[in-house]
Amino acid sequence: MEEQWIASETLDALLTEIADGKKTMVAGGTDLLIQMREMDEDDKPTEFADLSKVGSLRHIEIEEDTLVLGATVTYSDLMKSELVKEALPMLAQAASQVGSPQIRNRGTIGGSLANASPAADLAPIWVLLDAEVVLKRLGQKRVLLVREFLTGNKTTVLEEGELICKIRCPIKKECISHFIKVGRRNAAAIARLNGAALLCMEEKKIAEIKLVIGAATPTPLDLSDTCEVLKNDGSVENINKIAQETLKRVETISGRRASATWKFPAIENLTRRLLIEVLNKGGWDIETD
Repeated sequence: MEEQWIASETLDALLTEIADGKKTMVAGGTDLLIQMREMDEDDKPTEFADLSKVGSLRHIEIEEDTLVLGATVTYSDLMKSELVKEALPMLAQAASQVGSPQIRNRGTIGGSLANASPAADLAPIWVLLDAEVVLKRLGQKRVLLVREFLTGNKTTVLEEGELICKIRCPIKKECISHFIKVGRRNAAAIARLNGAALLCMEEKKIAEIKLVIGAATPTPLDLSDTCEVLKNDGSVENINKIAQETLKRVETISGRRASATWKFPAIENLTRRLLIEVLNKGGWDIETD
């Protein structure tokens, strides 16, 4: 069948056009093109909505203590934005490690979130920072935590006729953060593992320390509860215990597959590296191997 495209220039017009639930949304198209190559001809979508004409979907702004990102903001936009680099430098850092320059120029944060790949580079950061996703459909709006939006490997709660419009990310300027991506040795590597950690200090004591690991389970694995012990004792021994608990949780959720031979040691090492890096940035002096 012949493809049919609509390209509305306002959000209201776009929501009206997609209300029937038949349109496939296209922003950068980086994930969609790959998916369509793998589809049978009869299964390929034929009705598309181009989101690129709606300027409000590509805004980056600060609202009080929240960084607000439009759904069609690209990874390159994140890298170049002074607002992002000042408010959430970890986000700009992670965006710079996404794929190739072509993917960073075309790929969008909303498209990545909708695709819900376990290996998505920014997903652990959204969960770590309790980011919210703003969803709209004709006459309706709802706001969910990203951790609630993502339900599994390439599955979300997004409904037909509904559009990801914004991601709202709390700003914690006084906190320290760190992101690590583990990929194959080429510039366009998809993450085999990734993760993010956050440290907030008050009067030279740990007020909050959080850890999220990505690409090890269907959705980002929040291990922040295991980090509570570090508030009283940020020792290597406790860091190693957290790394072991991470392995147990990954195995409970995803099982021990053939890839476990390399992946489990890598998960353990990633957990240790993230915690040591963020603690050392906060004034500790923990030696790495």
